[in-house]
Amino acid sequence: MEDKKRTATIRPSPFASLAGAIVNALLLLFGVTLISSSLLENNSETGMNVLIAMFGLIWVTACGLGIFYNIRNYRTWSRSSPDSHAATSLGVIEYDVTPDKDSPVDFETILRKLESLRKDGLITEDEYQEKRGEIMAKKW
Repeated sequence: MEDKKRTATIRPSPFASLAGAIVNALLLLFGVTLISSSLLENNSETGMNVLIAMFGLIWVTACGLGIFYNIRNYRTWSRSSPDSHAATSLGVIEYDVTPDKDSPVDFETILRKLESLRKDGLITEDEYQEKRGEIMAKKW
């Protein structure tokens, strides 16, 4: 049987999406205010006003895209599977990736991961010794 590569999708939680949309909306208002004030000023520094207006347009575009992304992400949470989880700073998603046959195997990383599984009580001492023996028997 052929090994299939597994992928993980990490995206903001519904709360983070709402908060992001609100912050982007506030920044959008700031950008609109900046553009309108720079265009309405009548002074001799018209070159500076044009630069501020150009920066404001870029700012408003970025904020609009941020609002779009956050609202779209928030709306997709209701349609996602019940076992979907948002990435948080409290948890790290780890999954086993089988290396390609052409890529070098990092035995140190594999052995350290095996050791941490034993320390965390996820595998028994016998399982640890058996798997460690298999790893050590492979060509370095």
